[in-house]
Amino acid sequence: MMKFGGKSALGAFLLALLASALFAAAPLPEEEAEKLEDYLAEIDAQAGMLILEGPDISLYNYPHDIEKDRAAFDARKIDIVVGNRLYMTQINDWFLNFDKYAGKSVEIEGFYMDFDGFTYVGRKGPICPFCTGGYVNFEFKYDRDLSQLQSEKSWVKVRGILREGSVPSVFEKGTMEPFYYIEAITVEKMPKVGKATVRD
Repeated sequence: MMKFGGKSALGAFLLALLASALFAAAPLPEEEAEKLEDYLAEIDAQAGMLILEGPDISLYNYPHDIEKDRAAFDARKIDIVVGNRLYMTQINDWFLNFDKYAGKSVEIEGFYMDFDGFTYVGRKGPICPFCTGGYVNFEFKYDRDLSQLQSEKSWVKVRGILREGSVPSVFEKGTMEPFYYIEAITVEKMPKVGKATVRD
């Protein structure tokens, strides 16, 4: 799966196709609508520049100190617990308004996913314009072994910290673009699958 500036190229493409329907079905606040329109305009302007190849994970910069952060992390004091309701809404808001969330601790459950070496937690559901692989999901970065997990089958609970990384821009050489992820402090395999499909 190709990443697109930290977002899913597939999700972005589908969003561009369905933008008018999305706006008609659920009007956004003016500020959010402007952000989405700017994003769609960027996709339209750069559509011919996309390279249909898998991403090179070595180009992605994940700035965090996992040992220091793990030692200071308190799982009893989580800032954001993503539940079964408003699952997609919360993930979309992370992408649209990340400044409000940077550095906050989070707990989220869903399927474990591995696409081209990038790891995600998420669920099935409506199209998410910033997500990857046809799921409502969010990337996480973990420093421990995940080989016992099966992509798109294992149900996990991820606890960690919301972070902003960077990757060389596909639009302008010599510049960096942000992407967002969870610095995973713990990834716990759950005994059974939870609510696999979300609606909002």
